Amino acid sequence: MKKLIRFLGFVVLFVIVIFAMLPKKNLYYYAESLMQPHEIIISDETFHDYGLWASITQGTAYVKGIPVAQISKATLIPAFLYNSLEFSDVSVAKSMQQFLPGNIESLSIKGTAFYPIKWWMSGKGDFGSLKGDLNLLNRTISLTIYPSENFAKRYPALAKNLTQKEDYYIYESTY
Repeated sequence: MKKLIRFLGFVVLFVIVIFAMLPKKNLYYYAESLMQPHEIIISDETFHDYGLWASITQGTAYVKGIPVAQISKATLIPAFLYNSLEFSDVSVAKSMQQFLPGNIESLSIKGTAFYPIKWWMSGKGDFGSLKGDLNLLNRTISLTIYPSENFAKRYPALAKNLTQKEDYYIYESTY
């Protein structure tokens, strides 16, 4: 029994060391290179490596050269069985607020190796809250938005592009 516990302890320690030594900065730059053909760039950010996770702070997101959002913090947890990307305090540029919510408190994107073709999303902000998924195989995105009280009044252009159900909105698209 002691040998089994010792063996499991070494396996857990080995896995932790492997994840701590992952080149998270290189993974981040690789992700940025994947976004460049779509003309999505994050600049002026500061990268921090904390061993098991990494984060960027104070980045500005540009789409086709237009500033879209200011990201206060994004945290990346790159593990084999569980991967997570979480954004905190995202402020959308005023010029884009007719298409996107103005303030996003949190946006979380999570995936697992047990079901690699689907990533799950959740978030909340001044628009209300959302849940959804991103299907990598079918290249589809599906979001269910549970709006705040004044969602349709504050974001009429956005609400017009969504399918309204009883007390929520649906957004479905392919990419």
